[in-house]
Amino acid sequence: AYAVVLGSIDVLAIPWWTVLHAAEFDLYVAVIPFAATALVVARGLRREAGRRLALLTALTISVSATFFTTVAAYSSDPLPGTVGQAASAGAHERSTFIMAPLVFIGLMVWLRERPGRTPVLTATVLGAALLPAVIPLDRFTENVNFQALALVPWVTLREHVAWPVGVLGFTSTIGLLFLLAIRTRARATAVVAPVVCVLLTVTLIAQSPIRAVAEWTSAAGVGNTPNWVDRAVGDHASVSVLWFERPGRPFVQIAPRHRVVWVNEFFNRSVGGVFELGSPMPYALPSTPVRLEDGRVVLESGRPAPLGQLVLAPCHVRVAGVPIARDPATGAVVVRVSEPVRATVFEPGSCPGGGAS
Repeated sequence: AYAVVLGSIDVLAIPWWTVLHAAEFDLYVAVIPFAATALVVARGLRREAGRRLALLTALTISVSATFFTTVAAYSSDPLPGTVGQAASAGAHERSTFIMAPLVFIGLMVWLRERPGRTPVLTATVLGAALLPAVIPLDRFTENVNFQALALVPWVTLREHVAWPVGVLGFTSTIGLLFLLAIRTRARATAVVAPVVCVLLTVTLIAQSPIRAVAEWTSAAGVGNTPNWVDRAVGDHASVSVLWFERPGRPFVQIAPRHRVVWVNEFFNRSVGGVFELGSPMPYALPSTPVRLEDGRVVLESGRPAPLGQLVLAPCHVRVAGVPIARDPATGAVVVRVSEPVRATVFEPGSCPGGGAS
């Protein structure tokens, strides 16, 4: 689905996007594990490093370089109409957060050995504390609620807390607590406690807006009964989807109406193959292209499209047949049809005449 990105990568922009995603990841793990792992990796590159430390260092460097570079390449210049979002959507934390266990392991290793001289420790911690300030929050606001958990509080509070001054105060405080714990040779709990507090606080703050986005997505796709299709036809039945977008484009831009397909697929086992008239929906998901020939739905070869006996159609596609069930919230209808399947299409997103006939 994302192969099209290969043709639109801005190679010169990859280094900067790598820095941005590293900065966002630094904020995500609450600075201290990021700085501690950097110190451990520096120790692991020395000749006298033990085998286990050398292996951890090799794993951390190879995985982080691969992930950050790959995600940076995706972010550098994707085409909005093909993968559903533009580069301005922001940090793709959902693709980098899986490296968090590595830096938490790095923190545990640091707590055991506490490597690094004072100047190096201070420089590393301050660098980790300052790095999140490079994030252009204004460009990262559009899809933060499902892309970047660590940025949700800052987007939520941006009217009250200036960026990047607020985040600098926050990360600097964490860094100073880390340095204080190092100087006083505090116990491991004093180092881990700020990290735990940050993770819990971010989770609590982010919970409400993320839930709101989830509820909006669900409402855009289904009504109060998510499995309404299965209830009408049984989860062992097979219901095809007939979809229409204006022709002439490689992909259409993502829109709320597309949730009618995606959400119903998620909640209904009976919903199966998707047949698309006109331009395909974003993300290049598996589908069968079809066309209208004298009102009949046919394959590109001209043969009747094998939609089966049951068809799920959005409100802008009117399918000839007997309506079995209707979602009043979206206007989507399940219709029992006979071959050849006939349909009439209207402007995508509109609901003329109430749906199927």
